[in-house]
Amino acid sequence: MYLLWKQNRALFKTYQELIECLQITPRTKQSVQNDITHILKYITWTLNVNISVVTITQLKNGYHKYDYEFRYKFQNSLVKLLKVPHKYKPITVILFKKKYYILKDNSKIFPVLMHLNPKSIISYKDKNVLSSHILDIIKDLNTNTFPFTINIYTSYSFLNKANLKHIQNNFIGQYVHNGSNDVLHILVTPDLTINNSIMINQLQLPLNTLHFNKHNLFANVHITEGDNVFKHTLSKEITLNQNFCICDHTETQRYISTRKSPKLGMKHILLLIYSCVIKSNI
Repeated sequence: MYLLWKQNRALFKTYQELIECLQITPRTKQSVQNDITHILKYITWTLNVNISVVTITQLKNGYHKYDYEFRYKFQNSLVKLLKVPHKYKPITVILFKKKYYILKDNSKIFPVLMHLNPKSIISYKDKNVLSSHILDIIKDLNTNTFPFTINIYTSYSFLNKANLKHIQNNFIGQYVHNGSNDVLHILVTPDLTINNSIMINQLQLPLNTLHFNKHNLFANVHITEGDNVFKHTLSKEITLNQNFCICDHTETQRYISTRKSPKLGMKHILLLIYSCVIKSNI
């Protein structure tokens, strides 16, 4: 603060003047913890570090009692696929029974983003769509042609029926075929640590006319520092119309004259009285 005052002595003669000019917004400590997904989004985007959080979930409809599945609790597909790999090694955290573990060897683990196992190839309209084709579309390197439109999605965490409705918020790529109304919806699941390695699932979504904009991929919302202390609501303003005079307004019922121009107050009051008299005569 003192250095700021030294740099702006021409504007603020004293240190106290600078303090008075700064408007400090009081903030309390965050009463509600920030969503872990939101925090990891900010960290991975800002530092360009591949961080993944994986859960070990027991399957309810498994054939055996101890059937488990690795699921992404958090992962950033765009950091893994579109950005240059960072010099730091990928960080993988395993969450199991409310305890966190750092995974050292993850070469044999492939977490999923939905209840169906991902594939490397999908057949649609007698056309084979490979995971490499989808990756080329995401990277704007596609040289293949398809007789239908392909919409590509991903997710920061495992998808269930509830959040599958909002999958369009993670729209990351598109191949457009103007001569057909058929749309193939693809979900991309990236590898845990290997860059440019993905698996794909076909999604059953309603027909839509989404238009892909690559600039929307890199939107990142900052984390709030705390809760705002001041919470007040403005009272509804009552507006006057042709049935009321200006002197009927509550703000014109009082006047405080200044020391410099005390006569101004008398003129103001006389004008208000005159206008009220004119109106009453009308």
